[in-house]
Amino acid sequence: MLSKLFKYEFSATGRVFLPMYAVLLVMSLIARIFYSVEGLQSDILFALITMLLVMLFTAVWVVTFVIIIKRFWDNLLGRQGYLMHVLPVNPWEHVLAKMVTSGVWCVAGAVVSALAFALMLFGIPELAEIDFSEFFGWLREAVDALREHNMYGQSILIIVQTVLHSFVSCFEFVLTAYAAMCIGQLANRHRVWASIGAYFGICIVRSLLTSLFSEHRFFNVNVTFPANMPGEVLRWINESLALSLLLSLIICAALFFVSSTLLKKKLNLQ
Repeated sequence: MLSKLFKYEFSATGRVFLPMYAVLLVMSLIARIFYSVEGLQSDILFALITMLLVMLFTAVWVVTFVIIIKRFWDNLLGRQGYLMHVLPVNPWEHVLAKMVTSGVWCVAGAVVSALAFALMLFGIPELAEIDFSEFFGWLREAVDALREHNMYGQSILIIVQTVLHSFVSCFEFVLTAYAAMCIGQLANRHRVWASIGAYFGICIVRSLLTSLFSEHRFFNVNVTFPANMPGEVLRWINESLALSLLLSLIICAALFFVSSTLLKKKLNLQ
C-alpha cells in the first residue's frame, strides 16, 4: 500500500511541477536566444524577459512551498482526511509518502532552477566568450596541492557532506512544516495561526540547539600541530559537518515521530 501512496503523490504533484519546470526551461531557452542573437537585442526586451524569468524562478519556489503545505493540510487534516484515514495505511506511511515526494520535488526544483539559470546566463555574449581554461588550470593546481599535502580526501569529504546536508535540509524543512500543522490542528479554533506559531516555535528550538552545538564546537577547537594547520582545519570542518548532519537527522526523526504520533492519537478533523 505504501508504494501506491508514493505513486499517487508523485502523480498528483507531477501534474503541476512538470509543466512548471518545462515552462521555466523553455523560457530560459527563449531568453538565451534573445540574449545571443544580435538582431533581437533590445534594452526593453532584455528588461522584460529578465523580469519574466525572475518571476518564474520565484513562482517555482512559491508554488513548491504552497503545494507541500496545502497537500498535507487538505489530504490529512482537512475534509479529505475523513477518506485518507480510513485507508488501510498507518499514519507514519502517510507522512513518509508526502515527505519523500515533497523532498524530491524540492531537490528537482533546485536542479531545474540551476539548469535554467545556466542556460540563460551563458546566452549573454559577454559571458559566452569567457575562456574558462585558466579557471580549470587553477582548479587542477589546487587539486594537485591538496594531494601533495594529503588533504584531498578531507576536501572531497567536505563536498560530500555538504551535498548530503543540503538534501537533509530539504526534508527537515518539510517535516518542520508537517509537525507544525499537526500541532496546530490540535486547536479548536484558529488552527492556521496555531500552526504558524508552532512552526516558529520549532524553528526557535532548532536555532537554540544549533547555537549550543556551534558554541561547543567553537570552544573545543584544538589545533595541536601548527605546521599541519590546514589539515587540522579541514579535519575539524569535517567533524563539525558530520555532527551537524547527525543533529539534523535526529531532528528529522523527532519531527517525523511527532507528526506520525499526533496523526495517530490526537487527530482533530473538522
